[in-house]
Amino acid sequence: MTTTDKATMGDLAMEAHEFIKELTAAGLTERQAEIIARYQASVAEYNLAIKRDIEAARKKTDMLKKMTFSSR
Repeated sequence: MTTTDKATMGDLAMEAHEFIKELTAAGLTERQAEIIARYQASVAEYNLAIKRDIEAARKKTDMLKKMTFSSR
């Protein structure tokens, strides 16, 4: 995880609040905006989990390569 991936819960809550404000200003009801914001957050969380999984797999692959080539 890079430093740009790290955000505090307060940062995320503030971003969600701002997103909801923008959606309601565009004409959505608060309930509609909250649902969209919740789903957007879950998609972002899923994508971050995938990035972490890829990084973990990359580290394991690198470790296995080092073990394989160093044993020759």
